[in-house]
Amino acid sequence: IIKQPESLSVLEGTEAALSVEAENATGYQWYKDNTIINGATNAVYAITATVKEDSGIYYVNVMHQDLLVKSKEARLEVYSLPVITQQPESLSVLGGESATFTVKAENVTEYQWYKDGTAISGANQETYTIEAVKGYDVGEYSVVVGNGSTKLASDVVTLGISEPYRATAEVQIANGYVIGAIVTDPGWGYEFEPKVRIKDEFGEGAEAHCIVENGMIVGIIIDNPGSGYSEESTIKVGSPFKYNSMEIAVKDVLITMHLTLGEEYQLECSKDMKTWEKVGEPFIAEDEVVEIIVDVIETGRYFRVHEVK
Repeated sequence: IIKQPESLSVLEGTEAALSVEAENATGYQWYKDNTIINGATNAVYAITATVKEDSGIYYVNVMHQDLLVKSKEARLEVYSLPVITQQPESLSVLGGESATFTVKAENVTEYQWYKDGTAISGANQETYTIEAVKGYDVGEYSVVVGNGSTKLASDVVTLGISEPYRATAEVQIANGYVIGAIVTDPGWGYEFEPKVRIKDEFGEGAEAHCIVENGMIVGIIIDNPGSGYSEESTIKVGSPFKYNSMEIAVKDVLITMHLTLGEEYQLECSKDMKTWEKVGEPFIAEDEVVEIIVDVIETGRYFRVHEVK
């Protein structure tokens, strides 16, 4: 034998040809998985239209009169193209809920999920689940399926958060000063840069502001480090909501205000919704939800709350 058979990898349905070159040969007999192949008695064994069952280990016995020489073994791999039978679908969930993307495919042995074009470590199954969705998880998702020989990418789908929710952050303290803040959950649904409130029992004077991109808080900048802060300091980030609501009772008005931390507000009333009178003094929002009960002497009054610029 001067040229041994070589291993092949071919697409199902295409031709595969195994061959041997030998001197002084008077006959040939091909085998697959140690079983004789009837009629395969030439130097070339060709399969015109391969099927998966043709995969296996092949060799040929080369004969000269009563003598024979066995060739080296060659592997034939017949593979099929991956086919996605069910594409993943876009999802929109509440912040903190779970989200699961699913793909169904045939002729595949490999999966790799991607977020915004970057491979997700460990996401190598037909499903990919995020147990508690946060703002960081919002984006575009896809999966690439394959069988070692060929790969196929799915449709690109999106994960969104259906309702706004508040960001959270941790304060960094050094020697009584606020030196930084780490965003632990960027929240979702911000249309403006909310105020930040930093507080503990003793510290004072710290000021900060948020950076918002695509509805999420991506950073908090310390404008004033303050002083006297302990390691137990807390930070409050304003919610993405920015609206006011109120309920009117018969003899008094219960006003429930959803405010932005640190902003200054003024409560006003009017009889005709044209001329407005102040009710009480302006106040700074120390919490995001404030309830005020206002005695009503006259009927037919309207109330509003607005930011003091």
